[in-house]
Amino acid sequence: MDGRPTNNGSTGWFAYAPEPRVPRAWRVEDWKPTEDDDWFNESIGVLFRPEYGSELPLHPDVWWRLGLSPDLLDDLADWQAVFDHNFDPVDGGFPTKIKDEWSRQGAQLEQRLRHELADHIKLFVDLWPLTAT
Repeated sequence: MDGRPTNNGSTGWFAYAPEPRVPRAWRVEDWKPTEDDDWFNESIGVLFRPEYGSELPLHPDVWWRLGLSPDLLDDLADWQAVFDHNFDPVDGGFPTKIKDEWSRQGAQLEQRLRHELADHIKLFVDLWPLTAT
């Protein structure tokens, strides 16, 4: 499990705080994952899907195991950030001017992922914000 146990000192209850994340760690030369990623089974595949608060729209978030280029990872992180800053969970949508461009970029990113992922890793795609009503 990631992180470290913490205690607020007053109630006796413990919470689990994740390790601090290094933003865009794929750009840090000496970065190494802090978690044990042996559980990841490449035959299961990877899901391309935006999710609130994620740095990348890839699930599971084991980008270091996927062999993706830093440029693609940057573009995925930028695309995820547009989702985080513009998708309205109350009305379930984007402003129209942003939605069209975000959709176009999502299609391009899907193609780039299919190109860069090893042939044995399946890519599943769920761009649910584009189908939300």
